[in-house]
Amino acid sequence: MNYSSGWIVALLSTFANQTPQLIALLAGIVVALVQWRQAGRRSAIALGAFVLALAGLVLSLGVAGLSLYLQVGAGLSAVATGMINAVASFVVCLFPAAAWLLIFFTLFGKRRPAVAPS
Repeated sequence: MNYSSGWIVALLSTFANQTPQLIALLAGIVVALVQWRQAGRRSAIALGAFVLALAGLVLSLGVAGLSLYLQVGAGLSAVATGMINAVASFVVCLFPAAAWLLIFFTLFGKRRPAVAPS
C-alpha cells in the first residue's frame, strides 16, 4: 500500500469506528424532533446537545484527517503533527463536553410545575 492510499484507508477506518456514535446521535436528533411538541424546551435543549455532539464527532474526523495529511501528505514531523493534533483535539473535545452539560441540565435541571388545564 502506498502513502497516498494509506491515509485514506486510515481515515475510513476512523470513520467506521465512529459509526455507532453517529447512529446514536442521529437517533437522538430524531427523537428530540419527534418529542418537540410534548417536551418543548427540554426537547430543544436535548436537540442542541445532540447537534453539538454531532459537530464534535464531525470535527474529530476532520482532525484525524488533518493529522494524517500533515504527517503523510505534507511531510511534517511527528512532533509537529502531534502538537497540532493535541491543540485541535482539545478544542474539538469541548463540543461533546458542552453537549453533556446540556444533557445533564435537561435531565436534572429545575422543572416547571405542570399547569392544570382550565
